[in-house]
Amino acid sequence: MTLGKRLKQIRVNKGFSQADVASFLNISRQSISRWETDKSYPDIDNLVELSKYYEISTDELLTKTKHLQQEVKQETEQMNKDINKIENNHKKLDQFLSSDSDESWVLLLFTVFSIAIAPFGLIAIPLIFWRNKKENQFYILILCLSVFIFIYNIHVLIVWLTTVMEIGVTTGIQ
Repeated sequence: MTLGKRLKQIRVNKGFSQADVASFLNISRQSISRWETDKSYPDIDNLVELSKYYEISTDELLTKTKHLQQEVKQETEQMNKDINKIENNHKKLDQFLSSDSDESWVLLLFTVFSIAIAPFGLIAIPLIFWRNKKENQFYILILCLSVFIFIYNIHVLIVWLTTVMEIGVTTGIQ
């Protein structure tokens, strides 16, 4: 609860009007209204006079406000932590998606497309091995795919050679 709401709650509970409080403090009724709507705040002298008029301590007037300030401070700290997490995740995502630092994306695509140019991938895969560095973000993935695609390319080459040379084809004599 804000100080203004607290002042209004106490005033209403005591049965005073804004005009009553204003005349006691020798200020305008609009000043009381601004305090109660949190558009402005009473100075220390007026807070002491209000506590006398309402017959409560200044601590009781301000305690709820201090508690709220602590809650706001804690929530602000949590929000700042969350913002820092989001910024860190954003930086990681930018690093992940940026192609300036390494050529991982190009190598990954070239590795995947080398399956389509089999058996010529046998030439492409050693080039990919040569360009793939441990610092690349997809190093392990490129390495594994390259081995798999290299084996596939060897298989395609063997099938192609056996088909062209007709190795293993039985011909019947009539």
